[in-house]
Amino acid sequence: MVHRHGVWISQLDVNDALRVTVFFHALEGTGPLWRNGFWPLVNLVSEFGPMHLIEAPWQSTVAARTPVQRVRRRIDLRRHARALEADVPPETEPQDLFFAVALNEQMARLAAHTVSAMAGRVRHRVLSIFENVEAESVPVESWRCFDRITCFCPDLARQIEAWSGVRTLYWPPHLDTLRFQSLSAFRPVDLVTVGRGRTDVLFEMQRRSQGAERFCLDFVTRTQSNRAQSAEAEFRLLFDALAKSKTTLCFAPHDEPRFNGRSPLLARWVYAWAAGCVVFGTLPRGTGTAAEMDWEGAMVELPAEVGAAADLIEARLDDPDALRRQGRLNAEEAQRRHDTRYRFAALFDELGVAHPPALRDGLAALAARTGQAVSLHG
Repeated sequence: MVHRHGVWISQLDVNDALRVTVFFHALEGTGPLWRNGFWPLVNLVSEFGPMHLIEAPWQSTVAARTPVQRVRRRIDLRRHARALEADVPPETEPQDLFFAVALNEQMARLAAHTVSAMAGRVRHRVLSIFENVEAESVPVESWRCFDRITCFCPDLARQIEAWSGVRTLYWPPHLDTLRFQSLSAFRPVDLVTVGRGRTDVLFEMQRRSQGAERFCLDFVTRTQSNRAQSAEAEFRLLFDALAKSKTTLCFAPHDEPRFNGRSPLLARWVYAWAAGCVVFGTLPRGTGTAAEMDWEGAMVELPAEVGAAADLIEARLDDPDALRRQGRLNAEEAQRRHDTRYRFAALFDELGVAHPPALRDGLAALAARTGQAVSLHG
């Protein structure tokens, strides 16, 4: 890749590998829980070509509400921005793609500052929103530092595009299903719950399992600093727990204050499907979510009354053959619809970037497994 007279001259027809800078958090050692699910994403990007990770500092996801908090955030932003400039790849290494993951407004602003510091040395600049970063919480000029924005929530994506004027793509949650998929019949755990959800249903199932042959697991990522591991290790533990479970619970997030009433599909559904779990809970109601999970049995809705909900779960557990069939279908549909490679293929097509060899190979492997035609560009 060379840059002449302000125009990028692509050499991808000679060497399809992409030189990528990823802006996210450190993935080794201890850190906030939210980083764990992003290890598969960053690891997959590293296969596209030489990758440089710029490690953003840990930032609170809680909005600054008081004047004093806002001033402190601005001071921290300037301090962190200056520190990050030192981690920008040297001028001798032009980058094909700057890919930033933002989980809050501070990360979005820092990503904008960092990519601006790289001046004309980046061919494409993409900001990927994976949390509720409200459009107006980030200055328009920060949004406009990027060529494209991707967003996990279609309703939020429209708001960001309207506010910023930057084309914003809906990226449903995804996972590297070539690496993380389970069709195993060995599932000693009857029900696993992960993080947020209806504890009344969990507690009732745990109560019923006492003295019975059922086993219910409440999986909580460890927060003690002397027990936490790298994001890779923690994610593998999470997926292994799901892959050894027959069923799990997923509930729509619209009642969580940070979602502001929006009800998108979340990554927990994709992880559960790919792991071969049968999913109980409530359907996300956001725009476009139904199309992401429209196969038979993708979601088993639970009644509001806790006893009736537990009865429904137990009735399904009493039919192990049907559970295995549904779990296998879920894993297959997750791979057919929600692999991370599909998201990047669509993004690269949008940007006019040839698919790097690792992406082409991955798409071909997915096509072979799912029996569907996949467009292989480049």
